[in-house]
Amino acid sequence: MALIVLSGGMIRHFFNRVDAGDAATKVFWTLPLALLALAVAIWWTAPSTKSVSQKVSDAQVLAITAKHCTMCHQAQPTHESFKGGEPPKAVMLDTIENIRKNAQQILVQAVDGRVMPLGNETGMTDEERAKLGAWIAAQ
Repeated sequence: MALIVLSGGMIRHFFNRVDAGDAATKVFWTLPLALLALAVAIWWTAPSTKSVSQKVSDAQVLAITAKHCTMCHQAQPTHESFKGGEPPKAVMLDTIENIRKNAQQILVQAVDGRVMPLGNETGMTDEERAKLGAWIAAQ
């Protein structure tokens, strides 16, 4: 965030100085520096994926989802926020068929985006995320 703010400030400074009558060549240094800061911000925040060397079984995936996902994503959620209601977005992850059906959402939300489980409440590890990603890629 700081790199983006810094880049915006440098770009704004360039335009302010040019509008004030300074020669563009005098403050041109701000533009490459701003682009460099943006490039660093993009590189630094790019999603990374761990590779898994072994084949991930359906049983392993079910164990991971049972530990981290099904408290909210099952027909009758047991998580206190959803008790007695429906699972969020009607996504159920309690069977391998349901996991396959929602594989792309899992990839985006839990593997690449690391948004799920919310606040990583259950302590999902990078290794578990990598296993889910490897299993989805193998489907």
